Amino acid sequence: RGTDFVCRDQGLVVNGGVHIIITFLPEHESEEKQILGRTCRQDDPGSARKILFLEDLSYLKASASNRMERASQMGLAESEYDWDKYLDELREEKESEKFKTMQEEEEKTKKL
Repeated sequence: RGTDFVCRDQGLVVNGGVHIIITFLPEHESEEKQILGRTCRQDDPGSARKILFLEDLSYLKASASNRMERASQMGLAESEYDWDKYLDELREEKESEKFKTMQEEEEKTKKL
């Protein structure tokens, strides 16, 4: 599963605890939640942030203009459609595409 980030330095705990910087977008939202949860085990304080390079998200076809267009289509102001929500939706769409492809391949195999 994962490793807890343990902090034995009470000075760090008093100042907010362990902070994790995630520099990649996990393939699944559940994996992301697991990583984020590692910072604050057993009631210890902690925090995390994602810092992502947009070009690394090209496999999702993520772009600032695409995000703005989606927000507009949903009748939302850009500020109401944050990057996390946008990337979660793209990740779900990618997962659905994979699943559909697997189903199609299975159907082809059944016909052999």
